Amino acid sequence: MSPLRVLVIDGNPEDRETVLKLLLEDPDITIAGICTDGDEVMARLHGERPDVVLFDLQVPGRGGIEIYEALAPVERPAVIFLGGNDELAVRAFEVGAVDYLRKPFSDERFRSAISRAKAWLHRTDSTDIRLRAGEIIERLNRLEGGEGGSQPGLPPRIRFRIGGEYLFATPGEVSWIEASGESIKVRIGEHTHVVREALGDVERRLDATLFVRIHRSFIVNAMCIRKITPARYGSHDVLTLDGTVIRMSRTHREKLKQLLSFNAM
Repeated sequence: MSPLRVLVIDGNPEDRETVLKLLLEDPDITIAGICTDGDEVMARLHGERPDVVLFDLQVPGRGGIEIYEALAPVERPAVIFLGGNDELAVRAFEVGAVDYLRKPFSDERFRSAISRAKAWLHRTDSTDIRLRAGEIIERLNRLEGGEGGSQPGLPPRIRFRIGGEYLFATPGEVSWIEASGESIKVRIGEHTHVVREALGDVERRLDATLFVRIHRSFIVNAMCIRKITPARYGSHDVLTLDGTVIRMSRTHREKLKQLLSFNAM
């Protein structure tokens, strides 16, 4: 097996020296190149074609996440972002980073990140992974943009992006969706997932004949309602199959007729 080609992008001499020292200790790795400025990165990525990129998010010039997003999916190597701000970690994983190393990091933590990159690349042929991932993402973008539509014979699917992964569910698997700050909580089967997306954006992708907003913070799947109980001041409590009780606000009382009609079918 050929050594992994690693490109190091870091503008701090001391940090760069630490990273290079640790990489050179690994016989499965060869240094594909070193960048100290974000403005030169794109040319190096296209020229060197590294398997793995260690990218300091504080490097001068063009930003690391911006550069990674600008690459076509089929061109993206395994990337490990480095930085001193934990808030950047969320954004790093959103764009598909293999790992995020918060400076200063230990030798053990660094080796763990490299191991994750190797595992990511070696699950199967890395070129094949990138090609299939690129095709999937491009198809999802076309479908979301209204091109094509569902394939005949296949059930409709709802997708949620969690970190660098895509989670798919059929409408019947989604019980409810709740707004939670800048994210949403999605109940799928027996598990609740946190997704960094606005409730309104998700609502536009849902079947309006099945999913009903019963509160400014809640959307419920009408098929997953067990019971609707009158509560105080004209509101109602909606009990879902998983045992969650959701208060239907008075401003959404007209939706009650829709729920009652649907669940009587």
